[in-house]
Amino acid sequence: MKLMLIGCIAASCVASSTFAQVYPGIKMRGPGDTGACVQVGGDVFFDVFIDNPQFTVVAGQFSVSYDNTVLDFVEVLPGAAPFVSVPLSMPNETTGKLFWLSSVASGGTGTAADSRIATLKFRAIQEDCNDGVQIAFDLANAPILIANGDGLGGTLPLSNPAPVSIDSTPPVFENVPANLDIPADAGAGCVAVRTLVPPTATDTCGPVVQSFTRSDGALLLNAPWQCGLTTVTWTAVNRCGLTSTATTTVLVQSYHLLEMNVEYAGMSSAYAPAMDRGIGVRVGDFTLCQTINFAYGDGFGVAQIPVGSYNCATVDDDLHSLVSQTDVVIVGTNYSLSATGASALMNGDLNDDNTINVIDWGVMVVRIGTTAAVNTDCSTTGFHCDFNGSGTVTDVDGNFILNSFLANGDSGCGLGGALAANVTKISVEQLSKLMGENASAADLNRDGVVDAQDMRLWQSGKGKHVRR
Repeated sequence: MKLMLIGCIAASCVASSTFAQVYPGIKMRGPGDTGACVQVGGDVFFDVFIDNPQFTVVAGQFSVSYDNTVLDFVEVLPGAAPFVSVPLSMPNETTGKLFWLSSVASGGTGTAADSRIATLKFRAIQEDCNDGVQIAFDLANAPILIANGDGLGGTLPLSNPAPVSIDSTPPVFENVPANLDIPADAGAGCVAVRTLVPPTATDTCGPVVQSFTRSDGALLLNAPWQCGLTTVTWTAVNRCGLTSTATTTVLVQSYHLLEMNVEYAGMSSAYAPAMDRGIGVRVGDFTLCQTINFAYGDGFGVAQIPVGSYNCATVDDDLHSLVSQTDVVIVGTNYSLSATGASALMNGDLNDDNTINVIDWGVMVVRIGTTAAVNTDCSTTGFHCDFNGSGTVTDVDGNFILNSFLANGDSGCGLGGALAANVTKISVEQLSKLMGENASAADLNRDGVVDAQDMRLWQSGKGKHVRR
């Protein structure tokens, strides 16, 4: 058997053969060449091939350099037959160098075919996806092939593997939309329209592919949200197939919000800087009572109303005012009413019969000078004669009645019908029954009847400051 070395240890060689100047190629291929990824702790295999040998090869010696911060050497594995022997393997893990010999089995004849002459096994010890060099043939110790018979001397063309992505960390989501708990949009039925901005997914190994699914099956992210709970699942996949998910829930409640701006008629300076009042509202067939805080006679509240279509409402302070009718409009996603200006609540109706008459005056005048709770709410019962929230029933409260005497409140939305009775006189006996207490203090002229004459006497000052 005649053995010949092909290749050289030096960086250059001189051809010494009559063969055509076509040299065998030595290439190394790994997972990066097929786009595969490896996780930290996983095995990484690099195959070493001889291409186009043109002669019978029986052995070879090789040297590679590798990044020992990323790859940990495990072993050199035999190649494909006939290269089934690794007689020498010399790793230097400190410097990241590996030298080895591959050969046919003892007595083998070799092959002139393209062949896998060895497989290098490493273990991934650190994430790395910066596409830097992880392993390559060592040019200072170039490969040498051993031929059975005549061969060709010269520098062998070398081909190194593509970097492999070593990645154990899935993408990270940022700015995931917060969960929504919202009412149904006014005028839209049991549905709400809201815009979700997709989160951003980032990954140390480069770009990611993002997608979403909605539990209601809608294909558009910001398609209308039906009443009930819808879950949006955000998904991000990196180039190594690692996946992250995040969720956003959209809960649409089966009600609308009604914003209410309610004002009492008269000068704002006549009212306390702060007082609570129970305000009754009727929209459609739905009635509610909401305690609203007023500042100088002006208050704002928000209430829940059933899903529906609304364009009119009646507003009332049962303890103090006439009924006021006002429009319901859509502002943004909510319904809104404004009982202000011409629709402001007119104080003076103490017995909630929707008219300001002598009964209201009689109830009030008996209580002149007495204290009263500044605040009332939807559960307050009985007569409450402190219209302006001063905490005391005074002449100012009586003037509310005098200034609006015999005024009637509005009827319900779209309703006609007779106005409330404009009572101009009532016997002391009847008034006492209505009040549940002695009403004689309201009969200033002591004729057994509470009427306009008593009101004129009070207004002139002759009967003011009465006590029961």
